Amino acid sequence: MDGTKEFIKQNGQFTVNIALSYRHKTVMGVIYVPVTGELYYASEGDGAFLETRNGKIRKLSVSDNKDIPSLRFVVSNSHGCKEMDELIEKYQITDFVKVGSSLKGCMVAAGQADVYYRFNPTMEWDTAAMQCIAEEAGAVFRQMDGTRMCYNRENSLNEKGFYILNCNENLLV
Repeated sequence: MDGTKEFIKQNGQFTVNIALSYRHKTVMGVIYVPVTGELYYASEGDGAFLETRNGKIRKLSVSDNKDIPSLRFVVSNSHGCKEMDELIEKYQITDFVKVGSSLKGCMVAAGQADVYYRFNPTMEWDTAAMQCIAEEAGAVFRQMDGTRMCYNRENSLNEKGFYILNCNENLLV
């Protein structure tokens, strides 16, 4: 389960994440949102999809927004940080939404947001499924230093933070 704080708050912004990693790379990801019945899923080379509670399936694709002043940021509902506040202020971002759990990555994958920066550490099980879904929808997913995220490591902590962007042009850090 991702979004423990959201679960405790009972705001519905928690997910169940399942990922398959092979040779340190996630090749399949599934994110289920129990409250809405939404199921996000992807496998390497096959695209990313959203299945709604009523069984409708749609292919996910990131937005094509490259206009920095109009970017829609998705930020953590429970894990704020000064780096994120400074970034929003520096670029005078006014369109941002606070969301919990891996829903933030799903929003970028679905084109509902353009960028998600996570400066704070997370665990690899918080990002593995989200990375596969976001990348299969066309997103750029990297650690804050620009390197690829690796999985099934000895140390499961994602210490460097990460970002998910709809395109490389929106790299603001």
